Amino acid sequence: MEDYTPLDAPLFPIPDDPIFTAPQWQTLLSLADVVIPALTTARAGNNKALHQKTVSAAQYDTAIATLTAQIKSPDAAEIARQYLDENASSLPAFKESFRRAFALNVPQEAKNGLSLILTTLNTRAGSLLLTGSSTPLQDQSFDAREKVLCHWLTSRLPQLRQVARSVVLLSKKNWVLNSAIALQTIGFPRFPVYGKPAESFDYKFLQIPPGDNTEIIETDVVIVGSGCGGGVAAKNLAEAGHRVLVVEKAYHYPSSHFPMTQPSGLGHMFEQGGNAVSDDGYMAVLAGAAWGGGGTVNWGASLQTQNYVRQEWADTGLPFFTSHEFQKSMDNVCERMGVNTDIRQNFQNAVTLEGSRKLGYNAQVVPTNSGNSKEHYCGHCTLGCHTGGKQGPMASWLVDAAEAGAVFAEGFHAEKVLFDTVNGKKVASGVQGVWTSRDSHLGTSGKDVVRRKVIVRAKKVIVSCGSLQSPLLLLRSGIKNPHVGRHLYLHPVLLGGAVFEQETLPWEGNCLTTLVHDFENLDGHGHGTKLENVSMVPALFLATMPWLDGANFKRLAANLRHMAGFITLTKERDAGRVYPDPISGQPRIDYTISAFDRKHILEGLIASAKIAYVCGAKEFYTSYRDMRPFIRSTKTTPTDTTTNTPDQCINDAALQAWIKEFRKKSPLNAEHGTAASAHQMGTCRMSSSPKKGVVGPDGQVWGTQGLYVADASVFPSASGVNPMVTNMAITDWTSRKLAEELSRESLRKTGTARLYQPALVGCSLLANVYPPRTPFLFWTSDLSTMSSSDISQFNPRLSITTLVQSSLNIDLKIFLVQHQSQADSSRFKVAASQTKPAAMPSRRFHSKNRHGCAQCKKRKVKCDIVRPVCGNCARRKDKCHYVIGDSGIMWTPPPMPDPSEFSPPSNSSTITDTGSSDSSTSTEMVLSAGPIFHLSPNADLSLLEKFVSDVSPTLSNRPDTQKAWALDVGCRPIFQPNTSYLSHILIAISALHASLTQPALSLAEKHEYRDMGLYHQNAALTLIQPVLPSLKEDPGQIAGLFGAAWLIFLFNVSQPRPQQSDRKDWVIDEIVKLSELAKGVVVILTTYKASCASNEEEAKSLVMAGPLRGFFGHFLPWRHQTVSPSVRREKLPQSLQRILATIEADDSLSVLRKQLYHHAIDELALTVVAMAFNPKHPSIVFMWLISARREFVDLVSERDPFALRIFRAYGVWAARMDQVWFARRWGRSIVDSVDAALGGLPVMGESMG
Repeated sequence: MEDYTPLDAPLFPIPDDPIFTAPQWQTLLSLADVVIPALTTARAGNNKALHQKTVSAAQYDTAIATLTAQIKSPDAAEIARQYLDENASSLPAFKESFRRAFALNVPQEAKNGLSLILTTLNTRAGSLLLTGSSTPLQDQSFDAREKVLCHWLTSRLPQLRQVARSVVLLSKKNWVLNSAIALQTIGFPRFPVYGKPAESFDYKFLQIPPGDNTEIIETDVVIVGSGCGGGVAAKNLAEAGHRVLVVEKAYHYPSSHFPMTQPSGLGHMFEQGGNAVSDDGYMAVLAGAAWGGGGTVNWGASLQTQNYVRQEWADTGLPFFTSHEFQKSMDNVCERMGVNTDIRQNFQNAVTLEGSRKLGYNAQVVPTNSGNSKEHYCGHCTLGCHTGGKQGPMASWLVDAAEAGAVFAEGFHAEKVLFDTVNGKKVASGVQGVWTSRDSHLGTSGKDVVRRKVIVRAKKVIVSCGSLQSPLLLLRSGIKNPHVGRHLYLHPVLLGGAVFEQETLPWEGNCLTTLVHDFENLDGHGHGTKLENVSMVPALFLATMPWLDGANFKRLAANLRHMAGFITLTKERDAGRVYPDPISGQPRIDYTISAFDRKHILEGLIASAKIAYVCGAKEFYTSYRDMRPFIRSTKTTPTDTTTNTPDQCINDAALQAWIKEFRKKSPLNAEHGTAASAHQMGTCRMSSSPKKGVVGPDGQVWGTQGLYVADASVFPSASGVNPMVTNMAITDWTSRKLAEELSRESLRKTGTARLYQPALVGCSLLANVYPPRTPFLFWTSDLSTMSSSDISQFNPRLSITTLVQSSLNIDLKIFLVQHQSQADSSRFKVAASQTKPAAMPSRRFHSKNRHGCAQCKKRKVKCDIVRPVCGNCARRKDKCHYVIGDSGIMWTPPPMPDPSEFSPPSNSSTITDTGSSDSSTSTEMVLSAGPIFHLSPNADLSLLEKFVSDVSPTLSNRPDTQKAWALDVGCRPIFQPNTSYLSHILIAISALHASLTQPALSLAEKHEYRDMGLYHQNAALTLIQPVLPSLKEDPGQIAGLFGAAWLIFLFNVSQPRPQQSDRKDWVIDEIVKLSELAKGVVVILTTYKASCASNEEEAKSLVMAGPLRGFFGHFLPWRHQTVSPSVRREKLPQSLQRILATIEADDSLSVLRKQLYHHAIDELALTVVAMAFNPKHPSIVFMWLISARREFVDLVSERDPFALRIFRAYGVWAARMDQVWFARRWGRSIVDSVDAALGGLPVMGESMG
């Protein structure tokens, strides 16, 4: 880290307006010097300047000695003197920082009021009225000005109290922001000591050339804002194949600028430069305004919404919040960000855990979105994460969106949402705004920028500007809902600061990794406070600490390196509102913490003091100015072992007296506290009707169409936890629903859907299933004209049946049946009305569909055909399932293709439709003769659709691998010849999946599906044989063959098996042979043979480097080959440890055989770890079979007792993966077979119970 220096990010220029006159500035700065004075002693004589505060010589000398001891520099004594001698106005940047805040962030009415008071103070009469002296304030002595400022803080005139509070707050903050000596004294480094810098994603942003006309941009979806909601929506919609444009008012800075300096970080990445406050001046509001929104500057806490809050929201008429879908969305977003609790605690978080333990409080570790990284030990993330370890939108969701084709525009200020009137309804049609480019140096501080008025035309508009800006954009757009901007919840906090004897360096390590929730329900209705730790960025934390006088504040600031910070995150009952400033249009915050909620905050502060006390804190300060700090007596230190005085813990009389004094102030006076908020919620709240809120359950603004809100402003009330995950989860669900709606809308309109040509996928897939003589003609176009970009836009989540039906304007039950022979026609039994050639279908789109779910058909209502649950069933909470067999066409499978047509090699084994093989070395599969199906070709089409939309997502939990299964395997038959075998196995696995996962099916329907799957598996096995010898000439077949081999294996894993003869262990033989497919030998050994791969490990590495790497790259054991066996064995379950101990003790075993056992156990240990780490990952089930050596598999086949016991342990763990639809049946089959094979031998393994 010593060689790393972040790049500068200069602040953009501000107008040359001086804001105040020279005399007014002189008066204002004279007050700032009272807050941050230079300290001197009586030894200086009578030449004391007006900015100097006199302290005793003893105090001064003690301060110098203390500071010199703690400053880590050879010039410590000189730095200490400069620190004490520095006053606010002596810093050139101090006045400029003041001017920037007043120019950009202070409301005009407040500036006018302050200007009037400053002018009054410059007159003798005004000074006499306001200060009691006719001398202008700036000419009065330091002691007189200090007395005036302290008097104003408690004045009866609210205007004077407001001025005094503002001067004190801004002076403290801007001094720490701009004083290099202060930061050097405190010890706050320019960049973190820990963490390795990492390059961030290289975003590309839309550039518009100069011009005077309005630029028009067209897209499917425009998202205003790039924060936690906007990022998730952009990813989901872009990956669904829609054109997405994300516009953001802020500018992107790569991680090479992180962490920024305090002034640059606040100026570039926070709303109003970090100067946003409530109208009463009592609440500082920190809201992210960066590329990535609040997720770029938050502390990474990733807490899921608690049950009582979800129930509270559901009780308002929003049952979604207590549904499985909401939980699934929360799990999805946590999984994408790598949320985990494997965290190294810094000092202050460790204090919270230890203090809670000693007091009996319930403390927990807060999960963080560190991408499963164990060493994201950085406390500077409020100023930007330089390691990329924090997986906020900038490092995760927006990256995914970019890779899926989303387009971004920075520097875009959205003025209003545009609407069209369609059939009397208000339909969002785009966004109007102003785009401002960067300057010629790619910065934002130059004057050679381009400004263009831009209109973005879009089918859907998503507002994701945050709870302060989203309601303002709706108001500017003419939304008249009275709830817009109201119900503002802020999770108000007061802060506590504990001073310890030892150095704590609180800016090191994760900011927030613990919380205490004993006080979260103080009223019995879910309102209360949580105790958390806080980011210790000096300017932000010290600005909230109490100011008693300048000398005390400097001493407190210098002690920051010995402090731990606490906050009382409060789920408040009473809300406020946000509204636009009438002049600047910026958000104004009308919010005062109610007396009800202030009582809860008081209890939180007292509990924080207790935690700090029992951990040895010397002092405890609060941001409540009217409460003195607690100073611990040196006689009550808990580590005092010399006096033999027992530790009284929190029963110490002095502490109890302080607590009693504090409680007498309940409810706390809002004016005496400096509160803060980092969470803003509720200003566009979700509701069950427009009378209660702004948006509906789908996130769409009431009274409009096509306008959505996707940020924390939709929360029905305060979330009670850090809102990031809740925000993302709501948006994850609403954006996925929006993606489905967009797909349906696109298909109803001609010429508007980019997926028009890929809509022919379904018909072409079905055509590939049948041999060339099959008498079917489809209404298809020439797919050879499709470009690779068209193919890449294919959306695997769309309904192929719907795509084909809508795009081709046909009813899939109408086919032109042409008979080549009487024998062929006998296979089809067609209704009388269909014996004649059908007329050319009308091009009019028929709203009635014949492919809806069973419930909609029964109720005789239109079904939207959304899989797996249609809209009607979702609203009615019915079980939704789709049935097949409704076409009226009776179909029997075509004859099994003759393998001789493909000239198979003489040494290959042909697998017949009865399950027998002409070679004992072939892989034995579960086969049966094809029955007569009461199913139509439309049923096959539906099953092909099912693989892409329903089955492929279950084969992995990674979106990229899911996409690989859907596109590289599911759609390969369209674009690659000679892959009919793949189409057959796709249908087979989809039929089996339907039979196992649709409980609403009757027993007959399940058997029908299974028989259909068996037929198509047989066909796939027959057709795959002739292809194998041609791999050397056509390596492009490898991916298709691997997919087929894997799915054949999966089919046989999941297929219910009838008991064969009297042998109860016959499944072992089948699994042993299936393991060849799991290893991919059908592909590997045929393609590479001994000339390319001398052993399995080399073959595996060749696969990893080849076209199959997309399927294997995420396998955990292959990432952890460097883990030594001894380390692996430490993680072994008890059952495997017992087996291993028995193997080690058996001297009759050869060394080679023991090595085989050890290798199998080591690989199984890694598989077990992988299962525990990610139980939702389907591929983990097969990792052990892939990595187990063939010699060990042979031992299993020979019924070696130790090999069987290891094999059984694998089955036990596989059976516990309940979230994978095929794993439990697979594991139980292994366990039952091994138990039968072992007979009376001791198992020495785990039980299934």
